[in-house]
Amino acid sequence: MSKQTVILNEANRILHRKGTELSKNAATNSKDLRRFAMGLEKLAEKTWNYVHEYEEAEINEKLKGRS
Repeated sequence: MSKQTVILNEANRILHRKGTELSKNAATNSKDLRRFAMGLEKLAEKTWNYVHEYEEAEINEKLKGRS
């Protein structure tokens, strides 16, 4: 299994879990909305980390192929 596949599987697992968690609770006040916004920001940050990790693995694989 390639590193990219591992990264995608982990990212999809987290996105699915967090999406399920966020969809279970309805916002009833501004405090709830703030909590959701903070959760989405953290999720976006994790997702960008996966993007960078995936791209790095992709570059390394291409460099390996040239050797």
